[in-house]
Amino acid sequence: RIEATALAATREAVASDGTAGDVFAAIREAYDKLGFPAAWEDGEQGGAAGFARREWLAAPHATHDVRAPMGYAFNPVVVGARSEDTYLVASDDGFECLTATPNWPTFDAEAVGFDLTLERHAPYAP
Repeated sequence: RIEATALAATREAVASDGTAGDVFAAIREAYDKLGFPAAWEDGEQGGAAGFARREWLAAPHATHDVRAPMGYAFNPVVVGARSEDTYLVASDDGFECLTATPNWPTFDAEAVGFDLTLERHAPYAP
């Protein structure tokens, strides 16, 4: 749900000329609402992906502009589990998972505070 929130916040930031800090604020609020208020401190939260591994990171005071089209990879961590896919955010109303694996099971993840449900890869359970 954190990753879905990050992508929804990215889409909103594209539409409103928002910043990486705006995206981070949504990520941090989602952790809090889901009962993991300090989990964002366990690692970087991801951000824009381009020629560099990350063009910018979502962070509390980040001022980088959020633009489309652009690749974004958010990687929330909760209780040792990490999610990380790369999405092309093509506009303020759509995006595409670039790292989709069609034969892997999926589940729906609802964003926190945004009207978005994202189909996500299910966790691996040996």
